[in-house]
Amino acid sequence: AAAPERPPAPERAVVERAPWWPFEKGPHYGEVPASRRHDPRVLRLPVGSFDTRGAGLAIPVELLADEQDLRAGHGPWLVQLTGPITESRKAVLAEAGASIVRYVPNNGFLVVAPDPDRLRAAPGVLWVGPYQPAYRIEPSIGGAPTASPERARNRWFDLRVRLVDPDLEPAVLARLEALGASVDRNATFDPHDVPGRIYFRTDAAQIFTIARWPEVWWIEEVSREGFTLNAETKVVIQSGAIGNGTPLWDAGVDGRTQVVGDMDSGLDVDTILVSHTATDAGTPGPDHRKVLVYSGWSSPPDFQTCAGTSGYSHGTNTTQCAVGNRSDLGLDGNLDGVARAAKVVFQDVGPSDFICCLVGCLDVPPSLFALYDEVRAQGGHLTNGSFAICDYGTYGSHASDADRYAWDNRDFLAFFSGGNGGAGNACPGTNKNNISSGGHYQDPFQNEHYGSTGPGPDGRVGPTVLAPACDHAGGNTEPEFDFDTSTSIQSDDNDITGTPAGDEGLDQGSCGTSFSSPYLMGAAALIRDYFEQGFFPSGQAAAGDAFAPSGALVKAALINSGDFVEGCVGCAEPGLMGSMGMGRVNLSNTLAIAGDARTAPGIRVIDRGMDVGLATGETLEEPIEITDTTRPLRVTLVWVDREGSLLTNDLRLVVTGPGGGAAQTYYGNNFSAGPFSLSQAADGTTDDHANVFESVRIDPAELVTGTWTVRVEGTNVPMGDPSWSDTQPFALIAAGGFDSVGIPEVSPVGSSEPLRVVSATGTDVTWTWEDLQQAATTYSFYRGSLATLAAGSWDLRMIDAGQCDIPTSTTTVADRRDGASSYYLVAARRDGRDGTLGSGSDGSPRPGADPACP
Repeated sequence: AAAPERPPAPERAVVERAPWWPFEKGPHYGEVPASRRHDPRVLRLPVGSFDTRGAGLAIPVELLADEQDLRAGHGPWLVQLTGPITESRKAVLAEAGASIVRYVPNNGFLVVAPDPDRLRAAPGVLWVGPYQPAYRIEPSIGGAPTASPERARNRWFDLRVRLVDPDLEPAVLARLEALGASVDRNATFDPHDVPGRIYFRTDAAQIFTIARWPEVWWIEEVSREGFTLNAETKVVIQSGAIGNGTPLWDAGVDGRTQVVGDMDSGLDVDTILVSHTATDAGTPGPDHRKVLVYSGWSSPPDFQTCAGTSGYSHGTNTTQCAVGNRSDLGLDGNLDGVARAAKVVFQDVGPSDFICCLVGCLDVPPSLFALYDEVRAQGGHLTNGSFAICDYGTYGSHASDADRYAWDNRDFLAFFSGGNGGAGNACPGTNKNNISSGGHYQDPFQNEHYGSTGPGPDGRVGPTVLAPACDHAGGNTEPEFDFDTSTSIQSDDNDITGTPAGDEGLDQGSCGTSFSSPYLMGAAALIRDYFEQGFFPSGQAAAGDAFAPSGALVKAALINSGDFVEGCVGCAEPGLMGSMGMGRVNLSNTLAIAGDARTAPGIRVIDRGMDVGLATGETLEEPIEITDTTRPLRVTLVWVDREGSLLTNDLRLVVTGPGGGAAQTYYGNNFSAGPFSLSQAADGTTDDHANVFESVRIDPAELVTGTWTVRVEGTNVPMGDPSWSDTQPFALIAAGGFDSVGIPEVSPVGSSEPLRVVSATGTDVTWTWEDLQQAATTYSFYRGSLATLAAGSWDLRMIDAGQCDIPTSTTTVADRRDGASSYYLVAARRDGRDGTLGSGSDGSPRPGADPACP
């Protein structure tokens, strides 16, 4: 048995909620068979799915709309088009007088249309039907966990309505108050929230009245009751095993450029892992060693912890897992967190009264947007929430908000606990764009699964990836395993000031995905630190290569680093994408460090997560020249989709070997019970329409040297991002036996398109060379002295600025009659870096130009 969870798991605190649905049918009305889920004539709603050629969903007559009422009130309609959806196919909706509210899979839209008959007659329209009141009620209302016997009776609910048009907000707010609902104006008019959402409390019967209003397209429960979910990890997460050490820390990748957020029950700043000095907790603020901000978000905020009441502060533990550090105070660093040099914005959402300290309850705001904004305002891009706030396995309001925030803020990534047991992920970890953390036991028992087994809603992978959550119940032997995975230093009082507690406050024995989640956030901080220090592509810090990665790229790096859990003990399903998610994170699988054989030889990155991506039918191809077939080739594609449990925008990953054919073609997310992808020849042909990532991992035994092609396809992008030309942004990362820079030589020896002169007139000489025909590739044209070369030295240099970043495979140089004998070389250029210039006649690599093109 696992070590006891601390604090108690939610099931020990919650009160069972009473049934409240009054009808024989619903609130969920059934699904088409899984084999037909992606049929282009099926519409998939949160309340069920149906074929538009059939009778539709069987819903209560009380929740059917009168079509004449819909017409009179300009109510919402469902329309299905011929797919895949392109901008030109969408244009017929506007031409028919309809305005789009949101996308509905498959190939459908929720629209407001004054004349649905015009829609039915529009070209490419397959079906039009009423958006029934039954479709607007979240099936999980009345299921969120609660410790309140009064709330558990389900006589009233805290709800949120979403409107078809934000401009209708004042009118709907007035109607709600006339109905007797209690509107939460603070939440409704929170400047951090998004328009068209009204928060209120009302009794159960009024839900059905509100569902008939034409202004409303969705009604959902908003729970404010959260429950906490209960170090060798810093080594395991960097290199896979205790004995492999810390390659990233050794290279200086320790989170020093990062700020992270943590929402939890209180942080003991008066503990030495997060205090300002060894003798003073200090005051959180911009000059504090570890805590930039300590803010109170419970109602009312108390700025205290539970350590003096229960002997344990959950938030202290989660924060220390991510960023704890006492080594920079000259003390033993064995308890340091994963991103030990990062700082934290701590957000206290936990009342510190006796009962809440006992059961681990939280008081979470109805929307987390303001908390996310606070982290970003401090320069942070990562945040952790180790709690459950809605019913397991459901896509609740907080999960939806996490997806919406990721769509609106593409530099951001949130982490949530996957849950400590049972089927189904903990909500809000059920969102699709962020990270749901699963758990495994500590090395050497790392093939044993810990926590909930998933899956996520709508067949998504859940949890996303795994990190250590618990030591083995049998205990580990000294000296390597002399403390528990989530050991933390605890204070002996409830305040956050004073003299820091040291080892005398050590707490051991806590287990849970509450801790794997901040460990994964710490790993993400190392990933961001890697790119922001400029480790890509050279494998060593270079200020000129530094860039801020998108949240999609950080997520892609985590997924790409996952290790298959061999012989997984406790997994509900074998293989990747079962209850182990995409495996246990080992960053050395992806982040290359120059000269460190513990890490991947090469890494390739295309970060369009905050840039123009792909529209329907568009593709991107990236060649990768495999030279070392002893390492697997790992490739992962990630995109941030619009909010909603089902996919709106869908991309596909395809990896093809130099020989082509089915045996060297791999489609994303085709795994069986092993660690590697199935080729097309081995029946790996499934097209994933559930997840916002696709991954390929090719067995070294199936690799051959030569050029492999990674292709990203815009399968269906019905609602692209207008900020990026109505396309779907994405991030792509690869790791394996190849050169990180990955810019091929231009016109190599034997090329059918050699570097050559095509004309010489007066002083002008026009040159041409091989056109690589790769996106975002330009060319640099260099010249050197033949006399210097004959003497045994290369002296090639930039000619002038006009010979840099040449967009085509030709240029003209005015030097025909300058009296010099020269040689010329051309280099391909990408991301501000020249590729190889090939080798000289003696076989040695030609050096780069000096000076080179800037």
